[in-house]
Amino acid sequence: MSQQKPYDKIALVLQGGGALGSYQAGVYNALCEGNYMPDWISGTSIGAINGAIIASNTLSESPKKLDYFWQKVARTDMFQDFFAKGELRKWYNYTSGVTTLLSGNPSLFVPRPPYHLALQSIAEKTSFYDPNPLRKLLQEIIDFDIINKIGDIRLTINAVNVTTGEGTIFDNRTTPILLDHIMACAALPPAFPAVRIGNDLYWDGGVLSNTPLAAILSETPHQNILCFMIDLFNPHGKEPNSLSKVLMRQKEISYASASDSHIAEFRIAHNLRRALHQVIAMLPEEERYNITTEKFKELGENTTMHIVHFTYRPHYYEWDSKDYDFSSLAINEHFMEGYLDAHWALKYSTWLDEAPSDAGVIIHEIERGKKIVPLV
Repeated sequence: MSQQKPYDKIALVLQGGGALGSYQAGVYNALCEGNYMPDWISGTSIGAINGAIIASNTLSESPKKLDYFWQKVARTDMFQDFFAKGELRKWYNYTSGVTTLLSGNPSLFVPRPPYHLALQSIAEKTSFYDPNPLRKLLQEIIDFDIINKIGDIRLTINAVNVTTGEGTIFDNRTTPILLDHIMACAALPPAFPAVRIGNDLYWDGGVLSNTPLAAILSETPHQNILCFMIDLFNPHGKEPNSLSKVLMRQKEISYASASDSHIAEFRIAHNLRRALHQVIAMLPEEERYNITTEKFKELGENTTMHIVHFTYRPHYYEWDSKDYDFSSLAINEHFMEGYLDAHWALKYSTWLDEAPSDAGVIIHEIERGKKIVPLV
């Protein structure tokens, strides 16, 4: 890639979160302006869709295509300017979410007829909504020849097998990524139907784990990786004092997944690998090449991963419906929040500072307006 940075690879990890995915588009736009284009994208749900759009276009075109997608799915109405300010915004957001529930989104999904829900149907059509509009939109935007071109961006997207309950990874290094793979990774039940690939049915990977970080962490041999992780649900929040806020906190905690614990476990293991590498380097030369030492060499690592962690933080006027509020007010606001958060991170770029020699993993938590303190 074109970056002259001290990393072997730049990764982009995109969590699921429906309409909040425009936040990821804002972050990505700013990263491109900073010349931080990814070599590897891992995504689930809306993160898989954003990732596929990015991976299927040239570096110069991907921000434009991502913007086109989000403007296409955004809903504008004649009242939005009146409701854009103050307390009225709460009710606008609420009614926008209800509108999506009742009438869908013409560019993404439409409600199935009520009688359809009462009938026994095939698994591929058992859902509240028909996602064919999304299928058509993705066919228009995504170039699958580019996605599956060896040597370009690596794309890893996540689904879950409906019958076994096991997570499944579709990776363009091992499997040609087709439209059905992307639709499967965004098939969140019961809103959307399962997608059959071969003999198996798949649902949205967020059913199992909403933060697709595992593929990046488990890759061996390890490399020096700069990983931008963009989460759409914040596990940390205030005590809820209304039913809506209870529902919102429940959703945030559930969908935030266990990324913090995954990172903590990986950091402990990788720091041990670094320590082992350093211990072997300190041995007398005659002891570095015996059979026992050679075995330990295979376990030792001398690489560092920087995880730059973005998290969308909702405004006071947002409800638990924020992930299906497709109003242009919300979509554009989420995009700008991501854009400004990424510019704040790029302004300080703490991942460019010299890392401690024993640090295998360094976390950079991004909260705009607050000093970034790397966690080693």
